[in-house]
Amino acid sequence: MALEQDMLSKAYDNASLALLKIEAHEKLCEQRWQEVIAQYKRVEKALNDNKSMWVKAGFWLIGLLCSIIAFLATKGSFVGN
Repeated sequence: MALEQDMLSKAYDNASLALLKIEAHEKLCEQRWQEVIAQYKRVEKALNDNKSMWVKAGFWLIGLLCSIIAFLATKGSFVGN
């Protein structure tokens, strides 16, 4: 009977220790995930900020190319003349 009580006591001690280790691990993981989420939000903001710049640059490029084509077409230097 004493042996069973001793084994049971050791089992509870081991279970308590395991729960403490799991809790510490979960806190560490939570901290890491918060850092990842914060980094993700910074990257997302940077991409969104730059997205409008690239859209504007694309429209400027398309406008420039259309202007050059129109200029060449009016001067007769375009294909066919």
